[in-house]
Amino acid sequence: MDPDLVITSCELKDRLKGKIPKVQTLLGVFREHNAKVKALVGREFAAGTLERYEHMKAPLVNFNLKSTLMAHYKNLYHAISDSKNIVTAYYKTLYHAITQT
Repeated sequence: MDPDLVITSCELKDRLKGKIPKVQTLLGVFREHNAKVKALVGREFAAGTLERYEHMKAPLVNFNLKSTLMAHYKNLYHAISDSKNIVTAYYKTLYHAITQT
């Protein structure tokens, strides 16, 4: 448990009742905002405004995709490295067992 974590009595009560606070990502905020703007295009917003908001969201989506792919790549690299080490250790053990007899 984190010693710096502060939990209020209200938070504890809500968690015990199953009310878990909603955690929003930046991308989720963009999506929610753009959906609201899209519903108001023609009344309160111009189509170009929505287009600019969507354009602002694109780099965030690309960054999120790149960081996700990089994380998968790192996990795969470590898995392959670990497998290679296991196989190498197995063959070394096998080699020593054969040469000892």
